[in-house]
Amino acid sequence: MTSHPQDHASSADRVIDSLLIRDGHARALDRHRQRFQRAVETAFPNTTPPPSADAVWDELLATVPREGSWFPLVEARRAEDARVELSVEVRPAPPLRAHTRLSAVADRRRFPQLKGADPVITAEDRHAVVTHGADDALYVTEAGRLLEAANGAVVGWNGADLHVCTSERVLDSTTVGLLVGEAESGRPGVPFTRVVRCPEGIDTSVVQELWYLNALHGITPVTQLNGAWMRVDDDRLILWQHIAETWWRPV
Repeated sequence: MTSHPQDHASSADRVIDSLLIRDGHARALDRHRQRFQRAVETAFPNTTPPPSADAVWDELLATVPREGSWFPLVEARRAEDARVELSVEVRPAPPLRAHTRLSAVADRRRFPQLKGADPVITAEDRHAVVTHGADDALYVTEAGRLLEAANGAVVGWNGADLHVCTSERVLDSTTVGLLVGEAESGRPGVPFTRVVRCPEGIDTSVVQELWYLNALHGITPVTQLNGAWMRVDDDRLILWQHIAETWWRPV
């Protein structure tokens, strides 16, 4: 564990990051490292010297087994003595799911752009919907547009157009970043896809299909929204899940 003194209290007390490591391979490791470093600098701006997350990532890579599935957690937390403590926990990966059921909740988070900075709120929101059969809570705007889920991002499809939420109230999703980059790459084998960026959130009256994305589950179809069944284009889903398999890199 590494700690750095902090001169003044910051708004957030904690930020985290996590990713799936499968048989010594990970998706978007560099994106995770960079996002966590930005989160630490944003959440704890008055530390001297500025904390570097390199040490905990180096520890993670040195200790995670090269066989099996693991879901390590890196964390920065403000301690009682005003220091910022950086730590890593190497955890077995939980079971993966093939589809996702979402239920909408009002967005009352204080720090949506910082992963793990609203642990009580997101845990309460997830508990409220999981007890009624959903897998995750889906945050929506006052106008009913879709932002993201408590533990993952959401994208929509309107025909061949991919709708991505670019609101300031969503996390910089590493998996969405990979998906958008691939969609706009023109790489052989990747279908032509127009990416529609939605700063006000995804309009459910426009999209016919939703996907749930995160570092653990990858790409899963949203099969239920608020208890209503959603359509799934199986051919497109299978193609993009196959493309996502090419994103794994040795750690």
